[in-house]
Amino acid sequence: MTRRSPPRATARALELAAARYVERYGGTTHRLRAVLQRRLGRDPDADPALAATIETIVARYATSGQIDDAAFAVSRAARLVRRGVAPAVIRGRLGAEGLDAASALAEVDGDPGLRAASALVRRRRLGPYRATPDPAGDLAKLGRAGFPYELATRVLAMSREAIEEAARGPGARG
Repeated sequence: MTRRSPPRATARALELAAARYVERYGGTTHRLRAVLQRRLGRDPDADPALAATIETIVARYATSGQIDDAAFAVSRAARLVRRGVAPAVIRGRLGAEGLDAASALAEVDGDPGLRAASALVRRRRLGPYRATPDPAGDLAKLGRAGFPYELATRVLAMSREAIEEAARGPGARG
């Protein structure tokens, strides 16, 4: 069985790769650019002018609204907060993707730190969810997860009901 060589990098091939990627994943301008540059990097005979084509393609998808970095960042930040990821970790993850983490976290309802810490306490069965108390161990787990000491002690001192309400965020029902 012979191996197929990767398709030759042309402007048309890059257009098709971008369309397939955006249709399937959405994503960010940073990711789309990386996908197209990887495609270009596989072809040793690629025309250097194709690098400019990549920027044109990325700009077109961004201006058309098919890729919206700000909306993606807010969505990702909100999802990570619901999972119990500390805001400091979220800033690092979003920053690595070239996204504005500060404005994304500002868009999350309520206090993202409190919501995330509450979600983590609930998910990992720490504090009031624990059958046998282990305050030092719980505090250490929250610290390793990236939460500041003051926030960790405050959340661990809360009741189950208060943690449930904080994890849901303001205006949430149920």
